[in-house]
Amino acid sequence: MPSPKPNLPLPNTLKTLNVAIVGGGARCKALLGLALGNKLKNFQMHVMGVADPNPQAPGLAYARQHGIFTTRDYHDLYKLKPLDLIIEVTGKRAVRDEIVYSKPKHMRIMDHAAANLLWDFLQLEDERTTYERETIEKVRKEFSQHAQEISVLNSIIHAVNRSWDVPSMCQETLKKSRLWAGADMAWIHVRDPGKEVWETFENHDSTSVDPRSFCSEIQPENFLRMFKDQREAVLNNDSSALPQALTRHGIQSMVSLPLYSSHELVGIMCLANQMPREFLERKLQVLQSLGEEIAIGIAKARLFDTVSRDKRQWESTFNAITAHIFIVDAQFCIIKANEAFLRDYNVDDAKQRRCYEVVRHRKKPCPECALQEVFQSKTTVSLQKEQPVLGGFFRYNYFPAFTPEGEVTSVTIYEEDITEIKKAEEKIIDFQKRLVKSESIAAMGKLAASIAHEIRNPLGALSNSISILRKSLKLAGPQQELMEIMSAEVGRLNNIVHDFLTYTRPKSLQYRHIDINKLLSEMVTFLSKDQALMGNSQIQCLFEDMPPVQVDADQLKTAVQNVLINALQATRGKGVIIITTEKETLDHQPFFKIGIQDNGKGISPDHIKKIFEPFFSTKTKGLGLGLAIARRIIEEHGGDMEIKSKEGVGTSIFMVLPLERLN
Repeated sequence: MPSPKPNLPLPNTLKTLNVAIVGGGARCKALLGLALGNKLKNFQMHVMGVADPNPQAPGLAYARQHGIFTTRDYHDLYKLKPLDLIIEVTGKRAVRDEIVYSKPKHMRIMDHAAANLLWDFLQLEDERTTYERETIEKVRKEFSQHAQEISVLNSIIHAVNRSWDVPSMCQETLKKSRLWAGADMAWIHVRDPGKEVWETFENHDSTSVDPRSFCSEIQPENFLRMFKDQREAVLNNDSSALPQALTRHGIQSMVSLPLYSSHELVGIMCLANQMPREFLERKLQVLQSLGEEIAIGIAKARLFDTVSRDKRQWESTFNAITAHIFIVDAQFCIIKANEAFLRDYNVDDAKQRRCYEVVRHRKKPCPECALQEVFQSKTTVSLQKEQPVLGGFFRYNYFPAFTPEGEVTSVTIYEEDITEIKKAEEKIIDFQKRLVKSESIAAMGKLAASIAHEIRNPLGALSNSISILRKSLKLAGPQQELMEIMSAEVGRLNNIVHDFLTYTRPKSLQYRHIDINKLLSEMVTFLSKDQALMGNSQIQCLFEDMPPVQVDADQLKTAVQNVLINALQATRGKGVIIITTEKETLDHQPFFKIGIQDNGKGISPDHIKKIFEPFFSTKTKGLGLGLAIARRIIEEHGGDMEIKSKEGVGTSIFMVLPLERLN
């Protein structure tokens, strides 16, 4: 009877095939290895059981080790569900026929011959899968390597773009470039065109020699000869072509790359190996592009360094100026201000603050501001005016800044305190006036001496004659009154001559320390006895406790007496005179002040301007030298006189003098 034909068609290979193997020999073990090793990508086989009468069969033992159902009777396999296929690998026809007749109808069978074909197929599938897996792994590794290289190159470019100084950029670039190229060492010679010198930066691994040990032996110009006026990298994997200075230090291979920014050579980059390891030519093109980025980075860093240095120098100069400098835009916003401005106006940051808020403490622009004029006229403006916030007198210069189209973008304002200069100018003017006056006084002094001599001689004769007539004649009535008038007028003429000589021929000061309050009290006591001068007027003294003062007591007494007599005359014998003393500090120097206040008729504003001028007087008698003499004496002491007066209320005159003699 012919053998039944096995069911050869296989189910769809895209789904997992549940199989059982009859025969536990070496072929069974090989099939199990393929199935259990997941080596068949497109043919998934799940082995549910193995049958063999020999319990020591290698396939049966292998299946048992991996937890697969095993049996000595293949009929037990029919009970496994869901079982799709029985593979018979015993090679025995009778076994195959028995399985064909005894298996369930839904199960298929693959006999020994078909199993051999399956084995060959599975072997080819395994080889194809292995090749595919190895190829994919190789591609994956190459892709990973390229991705890593790209990452390194991106990090190098990032380092070049983010670095603004040459040393840090070169150090980071060299380290990453060396690792990317697989080099033992790397260095860059950077050229400084301004100084025509080269600066070397290096990076090397822990086992290689420091390039600085031999870079000093090789001038960068020697590398330039290798390029032969080319801008491309030079690859030397043959150590015999390298300079002896390099091979002497064990260099086996090297890549040299000129770094050009535009048409300017900014440096030379070198990568070298001490180990017999060649550089890959495929990396040269990438290295060439990388060199262009490094060259641009070096040029950029050099430019940034120059700009930064110029900026620091400009800011240092800007902040070193003691005057106030601030830059303002058309909206009155401060763009920049120097340290003197910030310090004196007591602001930490003036940027974007309105200039009128900081400089004038205003909420609106100043009505007299010259800034708008500068923006409109596009010209420089200079002016001088008082500064109420800081106090004093300031000079202002407005300098417009223009766009290429000629529009004003901002205005630089130079604000300088010229208070002391103005004071000095006033002092110079005052000194010039005094000089003219002193020259006049000197001329008058010579004239006065001659006139006094001519006048005093006849005055002396008149005074003596009157004295003799008084003693020899017994006069009474009108004759006696006339004699008294003559005597008084001679005395008045003598006083006029004395005042004139005092003003025109000042004496040198004889300083000594005195008690100023005591001196003034003694003067008040002396004048109070002159009933004709005092009348019904009263003198009150309001003194502070005063330290000793260094003055010429006689001269000061003359000055105070002249002022006091003027006050008594202003009250017309029925007023109150108040004398005060107090301490003051002016320009960090100690001063004292004598005040004489009366409640007389006061002085008109027009007369106040002339009150200290010589020969000015509102009285019918006298030359008008009393206050002029007083002022001259006070000024000779280094002091000054102040006057305040209101008509119908009274007058106050203050004499301010240094506490100690001025050198």
